[in-house]
Amino acid sequence: MTNHLMTIAGTDYLLSGDRLRIVHRNDTVLDVCLSPVLDGELVQITDWEKTGRNSYKASLGKFGEAFIREQFDKLTFWIETPVKEFEHVTYLSDGITSGEVWRTFVSDEHERLWDKKKDTNIPISSAYADLNSPDYDDVLGGMTDPTDAP
Repeated sequence: MTNHLMTIAGTDYLLSGDRLRIVHRNDTVLDVCLSPVLDGELVQITDWEKTGRNSYKASLGKFGEAFIREQFDKLTFWIETPVKEFEHVTYLSDGITSGEVWRTFVSDEHERLWDKKKDTNIPISSAYADLNSPDYDDVLGGMTDPTDAP
């Protein structure tokens, strides 16, 4: 298994098999599994092929390919698959966190750093924080997902 180190905007990312480690000031702040679980089947990523500067891809067999690369000074991860639909998908599982802060990545004012000691809930689809929800007139903020209560 080959390790790949990427440095993006002052943060180190270590890609090793199906693990991604985010290292900030010599502290591993996140260690997460990149192998997806698709309809209950773990699709194991074993190695990555370098495709450019800070750019890698891995085969997922019949499920397609996984990609990780730098875009707009951020690290991006996605999967391209020929499969039309999945009932259940799990990404970024088995995470271990450390550090002084938490980071949320959503499309509104909740996209920021949080004090690690703060216990808070962040809506999954919260792009409409100051507007009426497109789902209900009496719900402020957030667009609910089917069978979910953000």
